[in-house]
Amino acid sequence: MSAVVSTFIFLSCSASTGSRYEKTVKEKDTVEESLTENPADKKEEDFNFVPYREDFGFEDKVIESKPVEKVEAWYGYDTNDSSTSVKNYTNKIWGYRVQVFATDNLEEANSARTDLYFKTNQKSIYVIFDPPFYKVKAGDFSNLEDANSLTFKLSQMGYTESRVVKDSINVFK
Repeated sequence: MSAVVSTFIFLSCSASTGSRYEKTVKEKDTVEESLTENPADKKEEDFNFVPYREDFGFEDKVIESKPVEKVEAWYGYDTNDSSTSVKNYTNKIWGYRVQVFATDNLEEANSARTDLYFKTNQKSIYVIFDPPFYKVKAGDFSNLEDANSLTFKLSQMGYTESRVVKDSINVFK
């Protein structure tokens, strides 16, 4: 009796492959028919926008900007104000930079760069992609003492993970 029941269950549970695949073939045919384009249904865009152009007459306003007062964050340290002078890039040599921050998020790195710029007034701050991290580096130092000085200042400001790294630096005239 159990052999008959198990045979009945085995045969009733088996699926025929014909009914399984016929359904998907029919669905593919209907999708392909709906995707084929009829050339009579295709419309050509022939609207000409040129006669409808408008001149709104907006004029550019010239806004005079005044220099912002420089807030001194470092007491006893002299800062060179080079905002009015133009530096010309001439060469790249091996030197030192201070790595301030490393993250895998570009927006976070750019935000850290902006914060660092406004807190230190350091002009040469870079976001460099060194896979898989974006590294925020500051300065173009040819000697180690200047780089260590900036590292000390940054550690006083709360950037405790800042460290001096040997890197290719920009040399300006």
